[in-house]
Amino acid sequence: MAGVFTEEFKRLIVGRSQTLLERVENPDDFENALRDDSTAAKAYQDWEDVFLQESILDARLEQSGVTRADIRQAAKMDKLSDNAELPDWIYTLDDIVESVLQRDPGELQWSEYNAVSGEEYPFAELLAAIAEAARDQIAGDEVRDVLSDEAINTMMDWFIIRLKRRFVRILFVEFKTFIASRDRDLAFADPDEFDDPPTKYYDEFIEYIFEGGFADLCQEYPLFGRLLVCQIRQWCEHIQEFSQRLQADRKALEDTFADDGELGRIQSLEPLADDTHGDGRAIMRVSFDADVTVVYKPRNVDAGATFYSVLDRLNAELDVPDFLIPTYLPRDGYGWMEWIESTECTDTDAVERYYRRAGSLTCIAYLLHFTDCQYENLVVSGEHPVLVDAETVCAPYFYTDKRPFPTGTGVLMNRSVFLTLLLPMGSREDDQLSGLGEATAGFSVSAEEREIEDLTNSVVAAVNTDLMNVQHVPSKFDRSENIPSVDGEEFRPDEYLSEIIDGFQTTYETIIALRDSGKLSSIGLPDAFESIENRTVWRPTMRYAACIDSLSARLTLHDGAWFGAEIERLSVPFFDGRIDDPDVWPIYKSEYQKMCQFEPPRFSCKTDETAIRMNGTEIGVNADVPGLTVSRERIESADREDMLTQIEFIRGAFGTAPDPNKSEYIDVSATPRQISDERLREEARTLFESVKSATVQTDTGQRHFSSVVPRSESSRLALQPGDHSLYSGRSGPALLGAALYATTGVDQYKTFALEILKETRKAVRAESISPALYMHGGTNGLGAVAYGLAVVGELVDEQTLVEDAARTAEFVTDETFETDSTFDVSGGAAGTILGLLAANDRHSSESLVSAARKCGEHLLVNRVETDDGLAVWQTLDDSPPLTGFAHGAIGIAYALIRLADETGEEKYRDAAYEALEFESRKYSESERNWPDNRSWSNNRFHDQWCYGRSGEGLARAGMVNYDDGEILTKGLKRAVEGFPQRGLKEYDHLCCGETGRVEFLLEAERLGELPDGGARERIGAIVDRKDESGTYRTEDDANRITNPTFFHGLSGIAYTMLRVTAPDQIPNVLRWE
Repeated sequence: MAGVFTEEFKRLIVGRSQTLLERVENPDDFENALRDDSTAAKAYQDWEDVFLQESILDARLEQSGVTRADIRQAAKMDKLSDNAELPDWIYTLDDIVESVLQRDPGELQWSEYNAVSGEEYPFAELLAAIAEAARDQIAGDEVRDVLSDEAINTMMDWFIIRLKRRFVRILFVEFKTFIASRDRDLAFADPDEFDDPPTKYYDEFIEYIFEGGFADLCQEYPLFGRLLVCQIRQWCEHIQEFSQRLQADRKALEDTFADDGELGRIQSLEPLADDTHGDGRAIMRVSFDADVTVVYKPRNVDAGATFYSVLDRLNAELDVPDFLIPTYLPRDGYGWMEWIESTECTDTDAVERYYRRAGSLTCIAYLLHFTDCQYENLVVSGEHPVLVDAETVCAPYFYTDKRPFPTGTGVLMNRSVFLTLLLPMGSREDDQLSGLGEATAGFSVSAEEREIEDLTNSVVAAVNTDLMNVQHVPSKFDRSENIPSVDGEEFRPDEYLSEIIDGFQTTYETIIALRDSGKLSSIGLPDAFESIENRTVWRPTMRYAACIDSLSARLTLHDGAWFGAEIERLSVPFFDGRIDDPDVWPIYKSEYQKMCQFEPPRFSCKTDETAIRMNGTEIGVNADVPGLTVSRERIESADREDMLTQIEFIRGAFGTAPDPNKSEYIDVSATPRQISDERLREEARTLFESVKSATVQTDTGQRHFSSVVPRSESSRLALQPGDHSLYSGRSGPALLGAALYATTGVDQYKTFALEILKETRKAVRAESISPALYMHGGTNGLGAVAYGLAVVGELVDEQTLVEDAARTAEFVTDETFETDSTFDVSGGAAGTILGLLAANDRHSSESLVSAARKCGEHLLVNRVETDDGLAVWQTLDDSPPLTGFAHGAIGIAYALIRLADETGEEKYRDAAYEALEFESRKYSESERNWPDNRSWSNNRFHDQWCYGRSGEGLARAGMVNYDDGEILTKGLKRAVEGFPQRGLKEYDHLCCGETGRVEFLLEAERLGELPDGGARERIGAIVDRKDESGTYRTEDDANRITNPTFFHGLSGIAYTMLRVTAPDQIPNVLRWE
C-alpha cells in the first residue's frame, strides 16, 4: 500500500495533535513559527483564560518550569520538523484511513440501528467502516475460537456507540458546512417543517467521505486521528485479553457457576458502561448457552468477594433478614461475578424486608468507610439491595485540602453516612442547590427518570438526512433498578423510613455488641480486608466525563493547543486555593495522561497503605490515612451517640426532620428570667467547643467546616461548605472566637479565629475567584468579608486583619454591579456599603469610602416607582418592593444613612428617607408590625431580624446614631411598643429566631428606649429551654448534627450571649456596627 498521507501531512497531523506543553517539552521537534500570528495569539489567549487570574496562571507556569514566552512560542508551532521521528500511531492511522476508503458504503454488512436500543446511528456508513477496519486488526484466530460472530458484532456495536459519542460533533460540523456551501437555507432549516426529510446532500456527503473526505477529516482534526488510533487499539486489546482469560478460566467458571459443569458457547456479550478504565477495558455481561450469566470485571474483585464473605458471616448474627450473597471467582488482577438481575418484590412484606436490609447495608457501609455506592453500583433484586461493585470499600482518607472540592463540604460528609452515597442528599455551592446527589444516590426516592439541567448530552435529530442536527438535552438518570416495586407499583423509601432506621439501628447495636464481646474479629469486620488493593475515587467520575465531553468539541479536536487547554481546567484547583498540598500534583499528571486517551483515570490503594497507584504503579502520592485504619477507628469509637447522629442524617436524607422530637419539646411560652454573665460566658464557651469540633484542621493550620442548609431552603437534608461569607461561612465562627478572646483573654479563642480565617485572608490577598469576593452583600458577599475581617481584627488586636478587610475595596468593580439585582443588605450593594464602612471605621481608607460611594450610586439608579409614587427597590423578581432588614427597604435605608453620614452627600439621605416613607405607609396599626409581602410567604407578619418588627426596630436603632428625623424615631417607637412582653420564637438562631429579637432589645436598652434587663431575661429563657430539651433549636431541625454557622447556627447564638454580657465591647453584627 502506498498510504494516504504525504510525509508533509503526517508531520502536520502529528504536530497539531500535540498540546502546548508537549510542544514546550520538545521544541526542537518542531519547525519554527509557521502558524499565522492571529491563530497563535488566540491559541495562547484561550490557554491563558483557563486559569481565570494572573496569580493562578503564574502558579501553573511556575509548577511546570515554563514561561509565558515559552507557551506563546509553542502556540506558533504546528508542524513536526523533518529531523523529528514520527510516532507509530501516524502510520497506523494511515493504514486505517486507507482501509476505510477502500470499502464501499453500499456493501457494508452492517445495520444502521443499534441491535439493543434500536437507536439509529448518525453517519452509520462511516462508523461501520471504521468498526470493520478495527475488527480486521484483531490478531489471529484466538478471538473467533472463543467468541461467536454475534458476540463480536455486539462488541462492534459498542465500539460504534463510543465513536459516535466521541466524534459525532465534528462529523456534524463538516456535514453542515458541506450542505451550507450548496444550499444555505436547507442547512439551517427546521426538521419539523418536513414530512419526509430529503437525503440528497447526505448521500453526497457520504460519497465524498469515502472518496477521500475521511483523510481530509483526519487532517482537519488531528486529535480525531490520534484518538481514533488509540480507541481502536484499546478495543482490539480488550477483546483479545477477554478471550484469552475466558479460555484460560473456562474450567474454573464451569465449576463455579454451572450446575451441570457445562457452560456452552457464549450466547451474548454486553459491555455494561460507556466509560472504560485501565486502557480501554470495560465490565461486561457474559451469557452462555447453559442459561448462565456472569459479569466479567477486568480488575481485581477481591474486595467484592471479601465483602460478601463478611456479609455472609454477619447474616448469622444480625436480627435482620439475610442478605443475598453473590458468587465470585477472583483471578489475578481480574475476576468474575454472578449476574444480579433486577426483579420486583413478591409483596409488600418483601418491601419491608428490603428496606430493613437497606438500613442495615447503610450501617455496614458507613462503618467500613465504603464510598461510591451510587445508583450504578446498586441493584434491587427482589427484596434484596445488592451492591454489585465493592471496589471502594475501606477507601483511603485524604484531608480536605488535598481534594479538588470546596474544602468544607467534605467535613460533614466524611463524618456521616452520606459518604457512602447510598442516601439521597442535597448540596449547595456558590449559593446554588444541586440535585445531583439525589439523582445518583444508591437508594432512589422514585423510579422516575431524573434530569439534571447542569449536565447535558448531545442528541442527534433527523438522523442521516439533510436536516440532521445536534441538540443538547439534560442528562437523564434511569432509577428504575434502584427502588423496590410490586406488580409495577413503586414503594418509596420515605414511606418505609421506620424500617430503614430499624435496620440501621439493629445492625449498629449488633456490631457494637460483637465488638465488645470480641467476636467481631472472627467475622472479619474489618480485618478481612487487609492488604486488598481497591479503587480510590479522588475526583468524581462525572467530572472526568464532563472533561471528555468538552474534549470532543470541534476546536479541541482541531488542534492540540485547545485540547490541552481543556484538560488544564482539571489543574486549576491546584492553584486557586482549593488544593493546598503540592504533594498531590502527580495525581493531575496521571489525569492528564488518561484524558489524552479519552478515559478516566483509575487510581487504587491497598486498604492498609496510603500509596496511590495507577495501573499498579505508585504515582508518588500518599493518602493521609489508610482506609482500613479509618474503618477500625470508626468501629472502635462506635457508640450510641454516633448512632443517633447518623440516624438524624438518614431521616434528613428522606425529607423528614432529622430530630423527630424537636417540635414536641419546644415551649414557645417559656418565662423570661435573669441569667448571670458567668453562666452566659460558660454557655458560650460550651457552644464554642461544639463549633470547634465541627471543624477540621489541615497540616497547614487552616480550619474547614460544612453545615446543613436550613430545611426552609431545601426539601431534604443538604450540605454546604463553609465559604468566606458571614451567613454560613468562616467569618461567623471566627467572630465567636474573637468575641470570646475579647471577653476572656484566653489565647485559644484568638488562635481559632485566626486559623479559620486563614483561607479567607489568602483569598483576599491573591484575589481568588470566590463568589463571596465577586458578589455584593452584607451576609454573603463583599460586605460580609470586609466586616468579618475588620471586626475580628479589632477584637483580637490584629491590625493585619483590618488591613486585609480594607483590600476588599479593590473587588468592587463595574462587573460586580452587573450581577447585583437584589440591592439589599443580605445579597446586594446595600450590604456591601455596611461592610465597607465598618472596615473604614477601623481602618480609615479613601478607597473603602470610594467603593461604598459606587455602591450608593448603584442603588440610586436602580429604584422603581411604587403605586404610591415612591422610589424604592424591587429586591426579589417575583415580589413587589419589600419591607424588612435583610431584603427590604429599611435595610437599604440604613445603609444609605450610614453612607450619607460618611460622605456628607444629601442625595443618599434623601433616598433613605423616601424608603422610610415607604416603610411607614406599609406599617399595620392593627398588627403593630410591618408586613412580609413576598409572593410565597405563609405569614404576613413576622417578628425577627430578617423580616418584621425586630429587624425594623434594629435598623432604626442604628440610624438614630446618625440622624434624628421624626419618621425615623416614630418607627423605632412603634417597634419598641409593639414588641411582645412574653413568649419565645420557635427557633433560637439569629436570622429568624429568638436571639435576633434579643439583639433588638439590647439595642433599644442601650438607647434608653427600654429599661435594662429585658434582653438578658430573654436569653435566660432560651438557655432554660435548652436545659430542659437538651438542645438549641435551629432551622435544620437537628439535635446532634452541629450547625456551626452564624445566622442559622450555634456561633450566632453564642455571640449574642457574649453581647448581653458586654454590649459596648462586642459589636452588633446584625447592624454591621
